Amino acid sequence: MKKSLTKHLALALAVLMLATLFAGCGAEAQPAATPEATTDGQPSGPVQGGTITLRVAFDLGGYTWLSATNQLLTHYVQGRNFVWDGNEKVNILFESCEVSEDGTVWTVKLKDGIKWHDGESVTSEDYIFAREFWGQIPATENGITDGSVYEATDELSFTVTLPAPNFEYDSSIVKPMPQHVWQDVLPEKRNDITDIKYSIGCGPFKLTEIVPNEYYVLERFEDYIGGAPYLDSIVFRVIPDAEAAMIALESGQVDGTIYDANQSTRVEQNSAYITYSAPSGTLQRLDFNTQLAKFSDKETRQAIAMLVNKEAIVNQVLRGEAVASYSCFPMADPYFDDSVVNKYEYDIDAAKELLAEAGWTEGADGILERDGERLSIELISPGVSEIEKAALIMQEDMKKAGIELTLKNVDFSQYFDALYGAEPNFELAYQGTGMAKGMTSNWKYIYAMPAAVPGRYENPEVTALFEKAATKDEEIKRGAYSEIQRLVSIDCPDIPLYEGNSLYATNQSVNFDEAKFDGSGIIVVYPEKIFVNQ
Repeated sequence: MKKSLTKHLALALAVLMLATLFAGCGAEAQPAATPEATTDGQPSGPVQGGTITLRVAFDLGGYTWLSATNQLLTHYVQGRNFVWDGNEKVNILFESCEVSEDGTVWTVKLKDGIKWHDGESVTSEDYIFAREFWGQIPATENGITDGSVYEATDELSFTVTLPAPNFEYDSSIVKPMPQHVWQDVLPEKRNDITDIKYSIGCGPFKLTEIVPNEYYVLERFEDYIGGAPYLDSIVFRVIPDAEAAMIALESGQVDGTIYDANQSTRVEQNSAYITYSAPSGTLQRLDFNTQLAKFSDKETRQAIAMLVNKEAIVNQVLRGEAVASYSCFPMADPYFDDSVVNKYEYDIDAAKELLAEAGWTEGADGILERDGERLSIELISPGVSEIEKAALIMQEDMKKAGIELTLKNVDFSQYFDALYGAEPNFELAYQGTGMAKGMTSNWKYIYAMPAAVPGRYENPEVTALFEKAATKDEEIKRGAYSEIQRLVSIDCPDIPLYEGNSLYATNQSVNFDEAKFDGSGIIVVYPEKIFVNQ
């Protein structure tokens, strides 16, 4: 049985900008329903209890959601200010949040009765503490360097004052940290923690057990502000290999897993599973290290972009479960506009001509050279099966143009350090990036903050356009974002590849109906509403 949330691209492109510019952050979350009884006394709907095991491809990243490299712990354990349910923003911790007319002051009121997992109350001071904590962390490590000032006005209210207008900042407001737990921890020591007590959050589940690189156990939090979860517990089991994950699903070792397009026939023709498909919202791309001499000129980067046969990758590798991308913004972004971009359609002859104009000449071994350097490129990836297959296609096409391409798979920690260390340590990197709805302005962290992004791309004109887009004037905003996409496409600091669908399968015992499957990586919008079919 297949439950597809995939919509025609025309609908995605027609999504209107959501009303983050006005008072109120969204609708109110409804608590999980109490199971209703039938005349014979048996539950007729969701029932309380049960444990499910879900596979994750990578370790979740640590003993706390603070050091986690995977958003699952943030979503299930730490707690969210609000969530997106389709195109509707639904408040979880927020009662309201409003922006001033000039876009520089946000006023937030929290719901009354929010509890930390240890029973202490969540207050505005926990938000002030979180801002101060992250403010001591460098931007390259996801610290907050935006100049925002948080001030508590009462126990459940606070303001955020910004140095410049930002009408989308509600999505960037910090999530709370339990001050009573973290107050004696130095921010630079946050990743050294191995005590699970620091995992305390206010989300629907408590993190109760970890065996790194093996499994994470989450147990129901009875006092969750959104209502006690149906399930007793969720186990996230770490299985990096896609084939091993499928065997685990088939043997009953796990109850659910993401799967890839190459496994779709095997999964979707088996009536033992419920399958889900939804746009991932993640733009997969190849990032150039623009600090390297061989990638320092845009002409070389543009020529390499012409050698990437995106349609072949989509059809042969992803079995059509993706769409080729050409803009630096994902298709679901309300300001997506690929009508203005340079698409660099697949064209080997044109690429060869452009490389020659850029000063590359054929060397003795057939590989292009310039200033004594061969055009040999190492592509790094954290072991993603799709890019391994895509690399074979790219290798053949680049070889025809005199470029040597090799793929290097590294573990996730090496990959992360190579891209986000103090200095970039890669040549070409496969990377996926997505932004939550209502956060178009946050693409500035990719294209207007060179110190914090892997390839160190910088264009002052692009930076100025992000500043221009910080307005309530929809026409100015849309024009600025379109021009950003045009200029970035010309500079070609990366090669947009494709946007794929997230594919997920569960056995028949797991029910996501109320929880609502989501393709962005959190599995479901409302984890507390997952239940076990009886």
